[in-house]
Amino acid sequence: MSSAASSSSTISSAPDVRWSVSIYTEKPARLPLLNSNPDSPHCLVFIGGLTDSLGTVPFLNRIAQGIAPYGFSVVQLQLSSALGGFGVCSLEGDAEEIAMAVMFLRSKGKDKIILMGHSTGSQDVMEYLSYPGGSTARGNGAKVDGAILQGPVSDREAFEGMEAGEHRKGLEEKLVLATSLVKEGKGSQLLPRDIPVQRRPEAGGSKEQLGNVDAVYDSPMTAYRFWSLYAKGGDDDYFSTDLGKERTSAIWDAAGSGLGADSGGYVLALVGAEE
Repeated sequence: MSSAASSSSTISSAPDVRWSVSIYTEKPARLPLLNSNPDSPHCLVFIGGLTDSLGTVPFLNRIAQGIAPYGFSVVQLQLSSALGGFGVCSLEGDAEEIAMAVMFLRSKGKDKIILMGHSTGSQDVMEYLSYPGGSTARGNGAKVDGAILQGPVSDREAFEGMEAGEHRKGLEEKLVLATSLVKEGKGSQLLPRDIPVQRRPEAGGSKEQLGNVDAVYDSPMTAYRFWSLYAKGGDDDYFSTDLGKERTSAIWDAAGSGLGADSGGYVLALVGAEE
């Protein structure tokens, strides 16, 4: 977004990296990004996983230092789905905000822009690239030059691999309800949630001082997002091992074509011990 504000302040994150903050879009909400060096000609746009936010992923300083000699900086995005917001958001919504950030960076003269998804953020990258018509179709200046998937995971298979017990049983019941609501066109409905309200002890609250951490690690979830994450064939189901050859080929073909035939770019997946 060319209308977004430019760098407004600089904060110290580590002795060797100083992150500059900018607002990359003013509407529909003001959203910030951090850039390890706004003067670099190229940038690596980092998209965190579920519950991540600005500054929460510890290895970004090292990446920023490692790629600086090649003219790249690291850009961290704050998406509406950060922290506990993922439960009421979608991959496509994330991708639309990523496009706003990419267009903002293009307006600042960036040449090469590469997306890097971390964990569930890899699903955002796949969603971004597999848009009909590719990343170029997301808007003027939204095209990216490459993509990295760092630790892509199947949230569905992680769910299916949970030990049997009351917790898993409760989640399975939620999935049945969520699937039913999605089929009925009620995907935006919030699922039931039994979390104690954090109040002062004299008002009947817990003596544990946990702040609002339940809003992050046990966040409210719409039926749609629960289904998307944990149902086979859900919108988040990009990396499961049981998708079949045809579906897997279609997913990766769409991602590759999303870079554009003339880009010369690649989608690089870094998995497990190979990272």
